[in-house]
Amino acid sequence: YKEQLYATNALALQFFEKSLSAAPEAERYLLEDRKLKPETLQKFRLGWAPAEWHSLTQALELKGIEPKLPLDLGLLGKSIKDGRLYDRLRGRVIFPIQIPGGQVAGFG
Repeated sequence: YKEQLYATNALALQFFEKSLSAAPEAERYLLEDRKLKPETLQKFRLGWAPAEWHSLTQALELKGIEPKLPLDLGLLGKSIKDGRLYDRLRGRVIFPIQIPGGQVAGFG
């Protein structure tokens, strides 16, 4: 099960990295306001969580990821009102937390 969790985080990281390159305002914030170099963004694999409620949810569904995995990881939440899934990380810069060996254990 642990390997499935790492694989799910790896897919989420790919999504966040791709989202950063598609979000000029987020890239501008990191490069101009925070004065980071493009190499730093790549080295630390920084990403962007879009402000939408279901973008990561849909991306993981398209990859065939069962909802239990991203729910257990805290990537998704479940509405108490209607039981629908939603992205817990929205509208923010994402920093992957990697463990020795390179697996992504979580996100900050």
